[in-house]
Amino acid sequence: MGLFGPPDVEKMKAKRDVKGLIKALRYEKDWEIRKSAAAALGKICDASAVEPLVAALKDSNEHVRGYATEALGKIRDVRAVEPLITTLADSHLGVRTNAVYVLGMIGDARAVKPLIAELKDIHFRHIRITAADALGKIGDVRAVGPLIATLRDGDMDVRKHAAEALGKIGWQPDKSETGALYWIALGNWNNCVIVGSSAIEPLIVLLYHENWDLRASVARALVSIYHKAALSDEERLRILSKRNEIISPTREEHIDWGNKDCSYLHDDRYAKWGGVDFPL
Repeated sequence: MGLFGPPDVEKMKAKRDVKGLIKALRYEKDWEIRKSAAAALGKICDASAVEPLVAALKDSNEHVRGYATEALGKIRDVRAVEPLITTLADSHLGVRTNAVYVLGMIGDARAVKPLIAELKDIHFRHIRITAADALGKIGDVRAVGPLIATLRDGDMDVRKHAAEALGKIGWQPDKSETGALYWIALGNWNNCVIVGSSAIEPLIVLLYHENWDLRASVARALVSIYHKAALSDEERLRILSKRNEIISPTREEHIDWGNKDCSYLHDDRYAKWGGVDFPL
């Protein structure tokens, strides 16, 4: 730290001056210096910086808190687990997301229950995605039930990450509706057809999804199940009841482009994009 000015973080980083960077982490006059010191300590990955970085999780500036969280993730010391769990209550979304991610990187089982709680956040899809990834990295079987429940999430990306996490934990899908939800989340339509009748209802729900490409894939899967799977008469009638949705146009909705010509989207050739042939 200079005699007449702020600490030179770059110089200390080059010299791997951990003690100097820890002092800079407490430099009250400039949050950017504290932020840079936290980032530098993360790159050096010295365990002696864990406690000062934990203290920085309570910094008044969210950027400092965020970089301190990332630094602790690079050091991966279990002493940071409980403070990071506390950081899940941080009011700043970026800091909170970092804490979820870092807890997954550290991989301590103490984080499982708090991460399951984050998996249920109804407001922020990115939190749910990051929590699913973190639970997959930790690999604790306590997460299986909550991850299975997340296979019904309204966001298809969240579903995908939950399915990937289940695979990392070692969970194996069967031919139940849960198995169908797993393959739907991964976009594996062939396996949905193999599941057969149990996949019918989860697929029908997605015939009304906002994404036209997804609707088309779902429609093709239902047609394949109708023709290939061993179904009861009732199950065949259930698919037939949605025949209009399966064969109807599924053109992507679009906004008014102002002066730009969007007439081609109304052309019959394009209006039939995604419509699936379903001969009786």
